[in-house]
Amino acid sequence: MARASALWAVGMLAYARAPVGAAAAVAVAMRRLGAASCATSMAAPTGGVTLEVTTAYGAIKEAADFFAREFWASAGELSDAQRGTLADQHRADFERRYGQLTGKRRFPSALILALDGERIVGCAGVEMTVVDAAAGRFWDRPQAEALFSERFAAMGGRERSQYRKANLDELAAAFLQGTGAVRPVLSNLAVRRESRGTGLGERLVRGCEELVRTADGWAGDDLWLLVDEQNAPAVALYMRLGFEEVWRSEEMATRLVRAAGGGLEVGQEPSFLLAMAKKL
Repeated sequence: MARASALWAVGMLAYARAPVGAAAAVAVAMRRLGAASCATSMAAPTGGVTLEVTTAYGAIKEAADFFAREFWASAGELSDAQRGTLADQHRADFERRYGQLTGKRRFPSALILALDGERIVGCAGVEMTVVDAAAGRFWDRPQAEALFSERFAAMGGRERSQYRKANLDELAAAFLQGTGAVRPVLSNLAVRRESRGTGLGERLVRGCEELVRTADGWAGDDLWLLVDEQNAPAVALYMRLGFEEVWRSEEMATRLVRAAGGGLEVGQEPSFLLAMAKKL
């Protein structure tokens, strides 16, 4: 059974999109990263690569195409039609999660691009969602949004006013009743093939950590992620950066599987996924 190597691409989870008002605060946090706070931890210089947060659909589409290309980089046997289908799936997922919306979203998110001039050489997403460590699962972002919206809709006017200015932790305590907590989750980390081994993957992770610590609406003291146990380079990177395994679960994961006719097709097969977390 064949599979994509996807050495630096992790996470195909669906969580949140950034609220419109968060973009400016996130941009300020990212400007504070600069060379001083990011480059010091790199294994090798990354030249003129800069980090940028975006909610623009054009940039998100380009990032999704980049992610699809790099994630399936080793899948040389895929047809153009199969690659096109994968790219369409990633575009829809990225737009749903990171695209700019009208109105306020309770669960912030950010898509961080690593740019060498105007060329994308890396990307990473970070999103707030519900993590239920006791049950060993991450909630899907729309599921979490729907629950909170339903709880608000069921409230009377006075009770709704009481919670209108509450932060996510306060809302989670009231709405989840011990079944989870709202935490920041890292996903969709990918680095261009020729840029691997330069420390850019680490720099993207550090950028997500800085954003979670400092940007308005986040204020997280930890960062979570879900990674395929078979993605050894990614697991090694996260462990080196201080992430520790919290649980592992057997779930269906996307793979390149050998079809009956001998060719490759995208399918699902059981895999152990590791939930990891780091205190910030």
